[in-house]
Parts: sequence; C-alpha cells; structure tokens
Amino acid sequence: MQIVYLVILVLFLVYLSMLLEIKKSREIAQEQGLGEDIQEQEIPANVINETSYKEVSRECQESWFCAAWSDCRYNIQRRACLDLNKCSTSKNKPITEQSC
Repeated sequence: MQIVYLVILVLFLVYLSMLLEIKKSREIAQEQGLGEDIQEQEIPANVINETSYKEVSRECQESWFCAAWSDCRYNIQRRACLDLNKCSTSKNKPITEQSC
C-alpha cells in the first residue's frame, strides 16, 4: 500500500515540476517580448530549450521537497526527496534515511 502512495506522490511531484517549467517558459517568453498573454501551446520550442540551457549554464538553486518518513523497518526510516528545480545536483539534498 505504501508503494501506491509513493507512486502517487512521485506523479504529483512530476506534474508540479511540469507546471513550474511552463511558468518559467512563460516568463522567459514575456521577457523576450513574445507576447503578454501566451498560452501553453503557443510557447515556441526554442524558448523551452533555451530555458533548459539556462538552467544548466548558470548556478541552479535546488528546491527540495520530501515525502513523509516511512514506517520504521529494520531500524531504518526512508523518504523520497525531489528537486523541484531539477538542478541535477545534490549539494543541499536532505537526508533520505535515518535510524529509528
């Protein structure tokens, strides 16, 4: 049953991450003067690619979201953590295992 909750949490986090990426793409498009009221389907592919490039090329700010700790099993608790900014780094990643 815990696996089902974990899968649902991961899917929710992926969905949230996609929403944040769309928001960033809109902001970049507006900064470049591509329109004030841009719909999601109107965002040019090169704007999205440029967003990805900028995220890799500059210092990315990690933004970690962690699920609740699991039940104690074999004296260990675990949790899943996801960087909402997808920085591909783990400098500030919270711990995902602890003794109990």
